[in-house]
Amino acid sequence: MYDCLDEAKKIILEFHTTVDPREFLEKCEFRIFIQTDKPNAYGYVNLGTHPLYNIGIHRTLSQYDRINERMVTIVLVHELLHAIHPEDETHSIVSPLEKVFANKAGYFDALREMEILAFNGKMKLCDE
Repeated sequence: MYDCLDEAKKIILEFHTTVDPREFLEKCEFRIFIQTDKPNAYGYVNLGTHPLYNIGIHRTLSQYDRINERMVTIVLVHELLHAIHPEDETHSIVSPLEKVFANKAGYFDALREMEILAFNGKMKLCDE
């Protein structure tokens, strides 16, 4: 999953233009764990722990395959955006940026797979 984290950081560094995330991403440490406490969430980030952030990923996405790897990358983009924009409690910044970045980086298939999981009622972002 840490390869996915590296890819998520690259995507944000390449496409984020409203703020420069470079310094933030370099100064922070991110730990990934398989979460079980929010059964409907693709993932989540603990925001009150700067500069160390724990990011939980749904256990279904922990199975290693290409589809899950791509979805985990986009989930991590989403959670890193939450860390960069902690004030965005309503997802008015994070969700649109996630979709734009995923499409620009060629991860539109991961967005589609995540939508399918949401339509099936298995998972959703941020345990909304």
